Amino acid sequence: MYGVWTNDADLNRRKARLELIEFLLENNARDKAQAELVALAGALPPNLALHLEAAQLFAEAQDYANALTQYEEALRLDRGNASAFAGAASAAYQMGHYRTAQRYQHEAVRLNPQDTNLRQLLESADLILQADPFRRRISDLERNRRIARAFAQADERLISCAQSRGIIWGAKSEHNDSGIAASNIPAATNAQAQSPSDLSALQARWIDIKPKLSQLHAPGAMDLDDAIMDLVFQIEQQTAKECGPPQGFDLALLSISRNREAADQ
Repeated sequence: MYGVWTNDADLNRRKARLELIEFLLENNARDKAQAELVALAGALPPNLALHLEAAQLFAEAQDYANALTQYEEALRLDRGNASAFAGAASAAYQMGHYRTAQRYQHEAVRLNPQDTNLRQLLESADLILQADPFRRRISDLERNRRIARAFAQADERLISCAQSRGIIWGAKSEHNDSGIAASNIPAATNAQAQSPSDLSALQARWIDIKPKLSQLHAPGAMDLDDAIMDLVFQIEQQTAKECGPPQGFDLALLSISRNREAADQ
């Protein structure tokens, strides 16, 4: 990379750096590969193929922010490039920037409607944005509707996960202090269940907060939506840990939980 070349010095140095980057990635030296990629990207000429190659390498190094930058550079050179749209969509999705991912996915699907993976990614981004109660420019009524739906979905996921682990919540006739029937209070009856305490504690918290849903519209309940969604996210994360990756709406909620501030970007 730093040698003296008698011909095509820039081209040969770039080829040498690319070879080094590929070697580092093959040997799982991701940090070093990222550093070399930054140096490579800073000296790229306005060449579509080179920017696409750099973007793909950044993605392999899991540096999705720089991958997105390179795909966007490629789109400045070719505004109709299907590979650049698809790559930009994937990079934005990996960053948790679902609105940006959705925008690029729409174009990628339009240019390549037969790609089922692109369609699935678009459907996933659509569902995440439809579920996100923290999106800007939605009404208070819509935000509360989304919170209530997420809260109900988290309970279904929690019960399903508990049942799959052999945890049965026993029925009782008493009521707890919140006025909720104690038949919903978790009481693991299978001694062989591996982690009933985590799921049971989440169910107890769900029961405790359920009566407060009606207060979402009330003055002075500004922190209630965060408290409810914090519990929803904890349920989705714990059930994913104990019962495997979720699907559908549960997957959308889990995705939002990983970076709620970035989801609407």
